[in-house]
Amino acid sequence: MEALEQQRVALEQAALELQSPKSGVRAAAEAKLKQFRALPIENLFQLVARVVEATTDVSARFHAVQALRTTCVERWPAVRDKWPAIRDWSVESALHQKDEIVRSQLLALCAVLSKRSYLETGSFPDFARLRQHCGSDLFRTQVELELMQSIVSEFSHETASSIGMPFAFHHECKERFQISELLKFFDYASSVGKQTYFTIQQAGGNAGDQLYLTTIASLETMVQILQNWDFRKGRVPSKFFDCASTGVTSMSLKPGKEWRERLLLPEQVHWVYELCHAAHTSSAVDTPLASTARQLIVILASLHGDVFLPDNAGYPSSPTKGAHGANGAGMGSKIDPLKLAHLSRVQVAIQAILDPCDQIVQLAHNMQNEQRLRDGCTALCCLSEHNRLSVLVMAAASSGGSSHGIGNLLSSVTLACLGCGGARDDQIDSAVGMSLTALLEAWEYLIQTECIVLSMRQQSIGQNQVQVLHEESGIKGGAALVFRAYLDSLLHEAAETALDDLDEEEEEQSLEMRQQKLGPISSIARVAAGVNFELLCHKLVECQANIAQHRQDEVNLVRFYEQLCCLLELVGYCIADPMDGEVPLIPILLSQCHDAALRANGPDPVVQLSNSVLEFARKLGTDPGFQQMYASSRILECSVQCLAKWTATYLMSEDAKMPSRIREAYTLNESTRNQVMDIIVRLLGNTFVKWMGEMKVQEQVCKHLLPSLVQGRQRRVCLINAPAWNEFLGFYVQNFDALSLALRGDLHRSLVKFAIKAATRPLQEEVIKQYLQGLMDPMLKRMSALESTLASGGGAAGNISMQQVEFILEGLRGGAQSFSGIGLAYLLDIFINIQPVLLNLLKLKVKSPRMVYLALKLTAEVIGAIIADLDAAKFGPILNFVYEILNLYKKQNMGAVSLQRSKDLKDEEEQEKYKNIRALLKLLVAITEREMVDFTAGDSASVDVASATFIGLGLVLPLLSREMLSGFPKLAHQYFDLVCHLAEVYPENVCRLPPELFTPFVETLRFGVGSTDQISVGASLDSLYHIMKTHLVDISKGGQGLGGNMMLQSGESLVSTFMKSIWHTLIYENFSSSSYIEQSSSVLLVMMLASRETFQEIGSAIINGQAMPESRAALENTLNTLSMSITAHADLTRQSRRKFSREFQNFIVSIRGIAKVN
Repeated sequence: MEALEQQRVALEQAALELQSPKSGVRAAAEAKLKQFRALPIENLFQLVARVVEATTDVSARFHAVQALRTTCVERWPAVRDKWPAIRDWSVESALHQKDEIVRSQLLALCAVLSKRSYLETGSFPDFARLRQHCGSDLFRTQVELELMQSIVSEFSHETASSIGMPFAFHHECKERFQISELLKFFDYASSVGKQTYFTIQQAGGNAGDQLYLTTIASLETMVQILQNWDFRKGRVPSKFFDCASTGVTSMSLKPGKEWRERLLLPEQVHWVYELCHAAHTSSAVDTPLASTARQLIVILASLHGDVFLPDNAGYPSSPTKGAHGANGAGMGSKIDPLKLAHLSRVQVAIQAILDPCDQIVQLAHNMQNEQRLRDGCTALCCLSEHNRLSVLVMAAASSGGSSHGIGNLLSSVTLACLGCGGARDDQIDSAVGMSLTALLEAWEYLIQTECIVLSMRQQSIGQNQVQVLHEESGIKGGAALVFRAYLDSLLHEAAETALDDLDEEEEEQSLEMRQQKLGPISSIARVAAGVNFELLCHKLVECQANIAQHRQDEVNLVRFYEQLCCLLELVGYCIADPMDGEVPLIPILLSQCHDAALRANGPDPVVQLSNSVLEFARKLGTDPGFQQMYASSRILECSVQCLAKWTATYLMSEDAKMPSRIREAYTLNESTRNQVMDIIVRLLGNTFVKWMGEMKVQEQVCKHLLPSLVQGRQRRVCLINAPAWNEFLGFYVQNFDALSLALRGDLHRSLVKFAIKAATRPLQEEVIKQYLQGLMDPMLKRMSALESTLASGGGAAGNISMQQVEFILEGLRGGAQSFSGIGLAYLLDIFINIQPVLLNLLKLKVKSPRMVYLALKLTAEVIGAIIADLDAAKFGPILNFVYEILNLYKKQNMGAVSLQRSKDLKDEEEQEKYKNIRALLKLLVAITEREMVDFTAGDSASVDVASATFIGLGLVLPLLSREMLSGFPKLAHQYFDLVCHLAEVYPENVCRLPPELFTPFVETLRFGVGSTDQISVGASLDSLYHIMKTHLVDISKGGQGLGGNMMLQSGESLVSTFMKSIWHTLIYENFSSSSYIEQSSSVLLVMMLASRETFQEIGSAIINGQAMPESRAALENTLNTLSMSITAHADLTRQSRRKFSREFQNFIVSIRGIAKVN
């Protein structure tokens, strides 16, 4: 006893020292606690029991139980005969512990022991022994519920602790527990909560604290089950592949049909909603009971899936009183009555949580009761995400509620959040700001989902129904109020921050935050476009009037400028969807509003707002006085940005569903569309004439407005024929030298690229040729002059402007990217003529790394454009030119870079040199895109594709490293794409690479195989497959295969190195996707055929790593079956590899389930 007491004192001292601010003291204390875990299990158990019984220090008791829990897991064989006693002691001790932190650790110990022994015994602690006290001892009932929470947490995949067991064990425990125990736990928690809540009601204000605590414990148990359990049956857990996976969340509750009665029948769940209502109406102060009830409501709001019966399943007609629009929108759909009742209860509960919304939001704004607002808005968002608006309206009407309920609630809370500044940048992370984000998502779900569903039906019928539904649900009226408030908030903040002194990075962040706020509001603007677009028109006029009035007041002028920019950005978001590479269509909501306005004989909101923007653009592009008044590059930038979106959607649209009046205004009316094109092009030209050097403005023009102008045949023809466009091209030709100093090279590339794309049929071929020649002429003249300068020799080369050279090369790249049809022959002529200039430029001693990069990129892009149309006679000279470039690059050692210096990328020139390698890779990929005949027969001076490609590979390999491949993902993708192609098409060449190249080649493959990037992994594994297959085939024919390259510098064979690495990843490591198994199946098949000995060595290591005989036997059986499968698919045909891949996935799941522990 004396020794036990000394150990108790030592443990208490160690627990105390863990709280020391000195790291050394804490480390020593941790070492002492670790020593206690080394005690014999009997002695440790006695010590912990003594500490829990006699020690008053909470920390000491906590760490003592934690040490026992860890020891039981790590030394299970020693605990196997004693765990029932330890488990029962932990429960009994918990029943006497009032300290929650110690009690939770005791219950966690019980849960771990219960799970570790579950498959052996299939039993849990004797709940009946606890339950006999339930009627008289509420604390024991609370402890029982807390124990259930610990057990559920331990058996759930996403919250299970590490107990050193394979995943197969965890999965089997989870599946059995779900079948036999989970529903029992939930039913018990629900019955206890219902009983204690009714007792609280009867007691009125005299209910004791323990009654509340037990009720909270019952709710927490229900929350634990619904929130953390993955109800998807038979699913391999996400943690099986990637421990970082988040799994299921509280935002999506999708249990099976067996949960239908428990979650939907009124007699089962009505008490929860009554409790939530009572807890939130009795006091404005938040309580633990109210908080826990809200958590359950949030989860129930996200309920969906098979727990509900499908629509139109032969129910009695759903009630539609007061919900004519909802019924019409549902097209007579019959909804599960229990679903309607559930949705009605949830809506009422959310109303109780957020009522009165002004007071709730104000309290949250004052940092009081913040969680109440967040929970209410989250529940509203979940409800909207998983249910259509029409169904929610029907649900409210079925219980006698107002059809305006959901719309009024959503708009009221949103307005309250806006009133407290929730849309401001400085409030984005506050409770009000986060709640507003959830509310905007709810608006988006309710508006868009219904529109998409109904628009899939007959267009006119569906759009009419949506309009009626939005009006009857209160969504349309609420949207008008919310949009006005949101707009006022945006404009107020814009004026308030206009004079802030921000650096470039801060300004970019501020503008980015504004852009993020504009997107979510667009649906709200469109659903009531008749009102909201008129408001935008009014605000545009008002803002212009304020600018005219305060043109001499610089401070106020800046504020109004910023407000105008905000308005223009918002108009762009509201009137059109973002351009994501596809031809945008008119937003569905605006099409519906058009039809509603047409029926009411009112103006079309899109046409109204479009005309306002176009009139502003007309003045900005042609009126000198107006231009002087609006001398702001930001205004011009925002105007161009807005016009780019509008043009892509409405100008000469090819959208067959474009509403009639919009089509008439901007597509069918030739006079109007020509005027609009003139307005846009003159504004475009003005950005270059009067704002040369303003890169942000010109970026919007070259990368957004110009692409939209060349979309669609009608638009291109109109652009080519527009006098303003010809005037702009004349300005471009006449001021080429000035532009080369003021315009960024990449913007010049975009300008040329899209200007050339405009010249396509139905224009006559002669017109196209003249247009292309006129556009390319200034660049070709400068290249000709450059050739003369280089040929003259002497010091003339030193006077060459590298900036202008780069500008020209970028323009030529733009041409290479866009030439098509008859233009390709012209491109080939241009390329042949400039080849000598490019070679001479690369020979210059004084040249910029970017110029080298551009020359390589230009060559690659030209070849990529024309290679499909070249015959052998024309391809030979081009391939010889590539050969010359590669030899010149190698001779001058242009790619040699200090890896250490380039790591932090602070030196732009070093980064440009790395880009050269990427350009080289692109060039090599370009010449391998089409396999040509061997040209050596026709011309001994020529080289074939393989020779040129492997020369380039020889240049690249010495320059690559793990740091470079990991730091430059695009470079890695380019490299591994090339390597995969070479290994597939020229595997013999790869196998015969000289050792000085094969060694770095293998190192890059090692990086690729171990990478987390799926593209790099897939290409590396495919490369290895083709190399090993070629090796096997060659060996079978009596050849050498890889020959000396088979043995690596490490002394291990290539097969052994990669097979062990891949197997280790598959069995023991975490990877983000099960697709890795499929990717690696083919390469492992060929490797295991190449070296059965290595496979047997790996298999033996896996088997010997298991302590339990049954695990060893299961692994041996699985690996033997795999070995037979390898033999069965040894022909390596595509069909065999596919079949093996399917079988291999099952093998890996089985092996990993046993061998990988958690």
